[in-house]
Amino acid sequence: EPATPPGALRVVHWNVSFDHTHEREVAADRALDLDGDITILTDAYVIPWYGVTRERLGAEATLLSSFPFGFISRLPIIEMRPLVAADGIYAAQLRIDAVSTSVGREVVLLAVDMPSDLSLSRMELARRLRELLEAVDPPLPEPDLVLGDFNITRGSASLRVIAPGMRHAWRQARR
Repeated sequence: EPATPPGALRVVHWNVSFDHTHEREVAADRALDLDGDITILTDAYVIPWYGVTRERLGAEATLLSSFPFGFISRLPIIEMRPLVAADGIYAAQLRIDAVSTSVGREVVLLAVDMPSDLSLSRMELARRLRELLEAVDPPLPEPDLVLGDFNITRGSASLRVIAPGMRHAWRQARR
C-alpha cells in the first residue's frame, strides 16, 4: 500500500446500500476506516450514520446529508447544495475549504447516484443527468472531482457525457 503524501487530500466514497442494517453499519465502518478528510456515503439515510460517525470522528467533524448522500468532513464545508432529484437520478455539490491540504484551495465535489435498473440505457441516463445539471440556476462551478454510484461500467463513454473533459481517477487513486 503506497504511503499517503503529507498534506494530501483524502476523499472516500462508499455505497452502503445493503439488505440488512447490520451490513450497512459494517460498510459505513469500513468506509470510515479509510480515514478520509471527506467521506461521502451513498444511501447513508438507511443507517443511523450520524451517531456512528459522530462517535468515531468526534465533535470536530461536520456531518451533512442530502438524500441519498451523507457527507462527513474534517475540513470546513463552505457549501452543500442539493442539485438533482429526478427520474431516480440524484446529485449534490459539496464545496470544501482544502487550503490546509496540498491542494491549497477550495475543492468542488459532485456526488452522483444513478438508477441501477439494467433496462435503462446508461447513455440516456448520462444525458439526462447532464441536462439536469446544466439547468441548475445559478450555474455550477466546474467540479474538481465527480464521484458516486453511477451504475456504469468503468471506461464507459457515458461517463464522458456526465463529466466531460475529466480523467478517470481509478488509476491515480490510492487504496
